[in-house]
Amino acid sequence: MPVWLQLTAALSAAVASGVMGIAFVPFLRKLQMFEPKQENAEQTGEQRKPLMCGLLILFGMLFGMVLGFTLYREFGNADRTSADYAEQMELLRLMLIHGSLSVLGGLIIDWMVIRGRLRYRIRPVLLMGAVFLVTLALLLWQGNRGFFLISASVLAAVCWQLIRSTEKETDGVTLSVNAVQLLTLTVPLLHDGQYAIALFTLTTAGACWGSMIWNLHPAKCRLGETGSCLFGSIVPMVCIMEGYWKALALCMAVYVLNALPYLRYRSTLLTILKQNKTAAWKQITLFAGLALFCGIMQLL
Repeated sequence: MPVWLQLTAALSAAVASGVMGIAFVPFLRKLQMFEPKQENAEQTGEQRKPLMCGLLILFGMLFGMVLGFTLYREFGNADRTSADYAEQMELLRLMLIHGSLSVLGGLIIDWMVIRGRLRYRIRPVLLMGAVFLVTLALLLWQGNRGFFLISASVLAAVCWQLIRSTEKETDGVTLSVNAVQLLTLTVPLLHDGQYAIALFTLTTAGACWGSMIWNLHPAKCRLGETGSCLFGSIVPMVCIMEGYWKALALCMAVYVLNALPYLRYRSTLLTILKQNKTAAWKQITLFAGLALFCGIMQLL
């Protein structure tokens, strides 16, 4: 696959998500799609931010994929009649189905949180569990995957919870970490000839970078459940479906490291850094650097 094609797909996704925010973020504000009030918000003077930044990432990703696959079919020497190409497209469709269902589940959760309707007892974990079950049923219907699919759904659910907890701590951390992880995953995908899946990870990484201007601290729009559910689907499902178990363990090591202090101190690593008044850009740099280190380790 030509390098210019990869760069075009990633950059188009970045531009699409960034430019879309110019209209989308004020639209969310107009609809008052704000996060719930925090207990200490008045003391800190922090203003409420709109949620659903994940929709910006989804828009950029889809825009980049449409352009990237159009160019790939015209200039990427893709053999559409080969069994390998058909298998890649099947895996891509399954990942898109799961990602779309996850985004829809996250969107519903965000809507209920914003409108204060969680009193209906529809818990986020139960809703996402339904998403994973629907995806599992679709995957089983597509072919013989058995235990592989069950483990994929369970692991993706665990990863989603880890990413979800990190997203709530510091603006920009989740976007930075996932952008680095997706770029490092692209390298083995290209090496293994999985060009369709590589375009998927590249455009998603590009959409992350483009959305940075809206999500970096202080964020103008936060990811919410829409974004965390999307990331909780993409990275784990790519690793699981491609059999990159080492990569999956190293990708999740960043989030596990953040959660480990909670066992003793009832605070995550990001919370401890925030309490010590560590600047947000230092927190982002630390976690992005750790993600890059883990990404390099999985390539060795």
